[in-house]
Amino acid sequence: MSFDKKQITDFTERILKRSGMYSHEALDQMLKTLAQESHFGTYLYQRGGGPAKGPWQVEVGNEKDIWKNYLTGQSELVAAIKEITGVTGPNPDALEGDLRYNLIMARITYRRKRPRLPPVGATIEQAHYWKKHYNTFAGKGTIEEFIANSKKYLGV
Repeated sequence: MSFDKKQITDFTERILKRSGMYSHEALDQMLKTLAQESHFGTYLYQRGGGPAKGPWQVEVGNEKDIWKNYLTGQSELVAAIKEITGVTGPNPDALEGDLRYNLIMARITYRRKRPRLPPVGATIEQAHYWKKHYNTFAGKGTIEEFIANSKKYLGV
């Protein structure tokens, strides 16, 4: 079972806008990442017992690093996270169980990277970007899987 495409698209857009991290490119990348990481919301934690949690499969270590090395000095974003989710620091339970918080942490994972997100609809470029900046070259996911899952769950 996976998320309804329209509902999760509306939800993702709404939360990205509320957090101040919305762009058309971000929405497209986050939906395709969701398709790849958890088969569009089928899994809430990493299969095989790995450290990733929630539909966007954010790793607990990544969450801690975001709070320690990125959110320090980002008072507006920290305030938005608190207002939207109630979370004020690393929280593995919220990472797994709060869809809003998981999305925000996943979006920040991309936001901290350069260059900018690929253009909307550029699935091959988005797959390469995901592999380099989200899954990493040491990760098990492949560019081919990203493209196939984007097509399967989003029709693109």
